[in-house]
Amino acid sequence: MYGNREQVYYADFFKRVLAYLIDGIILWGAGFVLSVIAGALSISYYLVSLAASWLYFSYMESSAKQATLGKQLLQIAVTDLNGNRLSFGAASLRYFSKLLSMITVVGFIMPAFTEQKQGLHDRLAGTLVLRAGFVPTHAYERSAAPPTVTDMSGNKHGGAVPAAVRPFLIGLTGEFSGVSFPVDGGEIALGRDPDHCQIIFTRHTAGISRKHCIVRFNAASRSFVVTDAGSSYGTFLDSGARLQPGQAFELVDGGRFYVGDRGNLFEVKG
Repeated sequence: MYGNREQVYYADFFKRVLAYLIDGIILWGAGFVLSVIAGALSISYYLVSLAASWLYFSYMESSAKQATLGKQLLQIAVTDLNGNRLSFGAASLRYFSKLLSMITVVGFIMPAFTEQKQGLHDRLAGTLVLRAGFVPTHAYERSAAPPTVTDMSGNKHGGAVPAAVRPFLIGLTGEFSGVSFPVDGGEIALGRDPDHCQIIFTRHTAGISRKHCIVRFNAASRSFVVTDAGSSYGTFLDSGARLQPGQAFELVDGGRFYVGDRGNLFEVKG
């Protein structure tokens, strides 16, 4: 999630708790299979259970989905501090750091009151839990060449990859001037509502509706589609032409549009 209030894109504490409970139920359901394996290998059930739990969390959180099944259902994901996909080693460090969170107890409830919604294990492992598909604004902020990042499909962007293959929406004026947003995750919505938008304007920004417009990227044609979401003050092409509510317009690399007025001008690149 992107906006002046960075906390918006962090996963809600209660979603994290619910996801953990779902994962616990999944592992509990696998208990019978684990007991059979433990019996067949003549080793402790608890040892097999611990190994299964470690592999489950570490493999899933370092996978292309960056999330366990519970987190996927709640649409949240684990990343490093720059929004990148974790390595298996980093995910393992996060898993075993939970032992300290468990011992202190407070380590598990820290996401409810810390600035970046991090538990003790997140701080020790250098990880964040975000709403799926979003990376921290500071990873792109005022950067002519965005750093290498991995989206929720496991695709890497940035670094040495030519700029033409990176679909980005770039703010040219206004509060998002100089900020680049990746659009290759499918679509990105602009507006004031943090529950339905990914680029979030300040709550009282004049001329911006709760959900103002949507930008989609078409990988096949390498083009972008801008659709007005029924905004009150309009979505405009750089020419000044206003899109009708629900109207979609295709933009190619370098195309520009603005929301409300030219004080909120954006350009598509890729």
